[in-house]
Amino acid sequence: MLFVLDKSLAENLESPDVREALFYIAIGRREGKHLIFSEDFKTMKAFAGHEGLAPYTREIYQNVFNRLSTLKSFSETVVRRVRVVAKHQDIFWRDMSGGKKEIIVSASLIRDSSFIQPTILLCENQKDCELCEIMAQTSMNGKIRSEHRSGGGSQIYPTYKEIQDRGNRFCLCFVDSDRKYPGCPLGTTARPFEEMPKTSKLCEFELIEAREIENLIPTAMFDKVSDPNRIRCVEFLEKIERTTIADARRFVDLKNGLKGRDYFGLLSHNADSAAYWKNFFNTVRSWISNISQSCLNNQICAESKNCTCIIIYGLGEHILEAVIEMLNQQTTQKISEMTDPALKPYWQEYGKLISAWCCGSNRIST
Repeated sequence: MLFVLDKSLAENLESPDVREALFYIAIGRREGKHLIFSEDFKTMKAFAGHEGLAPYTREIYQNVFNRLSTLKSFSETVVRRVRVVAKHQDIFWRDMSGGKKEIIVSASLIRDSSFIQPTILLCENQKDCELCEIMAQTSMNGKIRSEHRSGGGSQIYPTYKEIQDRGNRFCLCFVDSDRKYPGCPLGTTARPFEEMPKTSKLCEFELIEAREIENLIPTAMFDKVSDPNRIRCVEFLEKIERTTIADARRFVDLKNGLKGRDYFGLLSHNADSAAYWKNFFNTVRSWISNISQSCLNNQICAESKNCTCIIIYGLGEHILEAVIEMLNQQTTQKISEMTDPALKPYWQEYGKLISAWCCGSNRIST
């Protein structure tokens, strides 16, 4: 996270709360867990030269002061940042131009090292966190520093709520929506978040605009890790992306595929679901050779437990692991080249958000 140190701190350097906050913030910056900036060079210079701060602390602020100009552009474009002020009794969020937001935090709240630990990146599992960091790396050249936490599916909401209630850690949370078509009600895991404000205290959550985070992986990336089983799904996705239903790739179950029994289940869900998936099926029907005519006539799977009608072959439960392993061997430029125009806006939006919350740097040697 980018810490913007308000000029009010320099005006209140005799305050024990201010000096203690500056001490902990300096430790966080020395360890590269966050970045520090001030719009006023005099403010940072005041920290570097104030006798009330320990020599060790002043040395860190002098180092930051020497590099201050290099962060100016980033500070103006970063979509989330925290402003530390001298006197305020609570934490609150302030809207800025261009959709950017700033968290206002009083120095009196920074009383121990928990506040300056890396941002918690909370996802449903570890691999989701890793993909989020890859998205972030494509949007910035700097270092990403985060503490991965796994919500374990249904536990992601109580885990997020506990972090939020404690109010002493930064946390960015990504949640699969489990939507099966545009406008579909959220799945059971994501539903509790619907009643919460997206930002509160030191936390923010994002409901992924797709069924699962795997649905935001470009087909070119799947192609890179394809075997004879996966290639059938990859070829299907490539065909979909050339039609008017290209957006459907955000809602299909890419890991398990779509069997006839699943399709008929979607038709019986509600009118919106039926209309969406009937249109989908009518578009792709000519590509499919193994759909039972009797099932189609009756609009129900004749052998539900042993359904052999396959509309989309799945990529397998471990597709995310395979993609991440492949991406870890690619340059940022190559990853960007594999991101197709339809999904690039999501990578850019989420990448900017993650990089803002999780930006850090190399350790300062003192």
